[in-house]
This record gives sequence, C-alpha cells and structure tokens, in this order.
Amino acid sequence: MLNMFLISLIPLFLFAIVNYYRGLEAGVWSGVVGSVFLGAFFWLAFDYLDYEAVTMVVLLLVLGIISIRSKKEIYFKLQPVASGIISVAILAWFQIFDQPFFLKILPKMHKVLPPEQLELMGQPEFVGAIERVSLYCIVLITLHTALLAFTAFYSSTRMWLLVKALALPFVGVGIVASELIRNL
Repeated sequence: MLNMFLISLIPLFLFAIVNYYRGLEAGVWSGVVGSVFLGAFFWLAFDYLDYEAVTMVVLLLVLGIISIRSKKEIYFKLQPVASGIISVAILAWFQIFDQPFFLKILPKMHKVLPPEQLELMGQPEFVGAIERVSLYCIVLITLHTALLAFTAFYSSTRMWLLVKALALPFVGVGIVASELIRNL
C-alpha cells in the first residue's frame, strides 16, 4: 500500500515542480519518467509488478500527451481522478456482483500473516468487518476522487497536490474510524 502511495505521489510532485519552473511539457515528461522509474524500482526490489502501478503509468502517459497537445495541464491533473474512478468501479463491481474485494483476497493473506492472526479470518465478526471495510473504501475513495476533481478544475496546482497528498491518508483514517465508531 505504501509502495502504491509513493508511486502515485512522487511523479505528481515532479510534475508540479518541473511544470512550475520549466513548463508544461517538461513537467509532464518528468512525471511520466518518474513513474516509470519508480515502477521499475519496486518491480526489481520486490519482484512484483503491480497492475495498479502499470495503469497509473499508462494514464499518466496518455493524459500527459493530451495535456501537451492541448497545452492544458488539467488533463494530466485528472490522472488521479481517472485512477480513483477505476478503483471505485472495480471495488463496486466486486461488492455488487461477486463478493467484497477485500473478502475475495482474504485467502491470499495466509502467505503473509502469522498463524495466530489466521485464526481470526474465519470468525464471522472478522468477515463482517472486512465486508464493511470494502464498502467504506468505495464511499471514501469516491469522496476523495470528487475532491481531487474539484481541486483539479478550480484550484491551483499546489492545492491539487496538497489534496492528493493529504486527503488519501484521511481515507485510511476514515475507514478505521468508521469501524471503531460502529463497534462502540
């Protein structure tokens, strides 16, 4: 999760800084190159190619080219919005038509969790909590995406970047807080 947060944030910081000092085209290419470099680094370091990271690189490239051709940075700034929409669509599809996403990936957790925590996974309370967390993710990522879209269109690049950097951790806090409040 931290890997994806870094991969999604660092190229946007590169874009904002280089765009400010060197212009839109240099900013876009620095963001794209930065995302490719970070993706390759995590792939080589952890021997795992994250499909979400690949999607982000492709979106940055496509929206970056559109931004350069139209000479409007808004398209590049919409990359996190497009990623959010894709994420919500995937999570909602699993929630509605299959089983909640986090419940679906639960069986794979046996590879990373210690045995005493594996026992919790079969308990109905734990399964219910995982189902709710999946739903909270859909709602909070949707709100985060809407806020990013609003700031992309109506705020400065600095404010947009601040929202991207600071709002996402609040999504995680919101998910945990929702579950804690429910259990009071």
